[in-house]
Amino acid sequence: MERDIPVIARRTLFVLLTVVAWTPSFVLADHKLVLVTREDSPLSNISALDLRKLYLGFVVYSDTGRQIHPISNHSDARAWEIFLQDVVGMSARTYDRRLLTLTLQTGRHRPQVFNELEYVLDAIAANPLAIAFVWQEDLQHRENIKVIRVLWQH
Repeated sequence: MERDIPVIARRTLFVLLTVVAWTPSFVLADHKLVLVTREDSPLSNISALDLRKLYLGFVVYSDTGRQIHPISNHSDARAWEIFLQDVVGMSARTYDRRLLTLTLQTGRHRPQVFNELEYVLDAIAANPLAIAFVWQEDLQHRENIKVIRVLWQH
């Protein structure tokens, strides 16, 4: 009977180590989805309402009176899903229908979409009034981009 406890403890430890070994790194890491712009951008903060409006195709102006340009980052499905749920407050299907309706009814422009992270970061670096959402760890080697705010953190 005394041998049963160490066997159970070893099995439990083995199961825990196996689970940790197979758990994706993004679950264990401190992940932050951030809103970014170019380093020398006049943008310092954007309200949650203005951010939602921007990604629904409405025109939003900076404090200096210039139009802000949203960029949709579709390079990471998880980041896109989190952005839709936590910032826009819609499912992908509802969001696409809403954008299509607004575009057809009012002629609003849809946010620019990029499917690769490098294109997103290059578009941000090219326009001081462009904003996009990316994982903070994807900015490690980019010095010309600043974080405006944290959108989501795990």
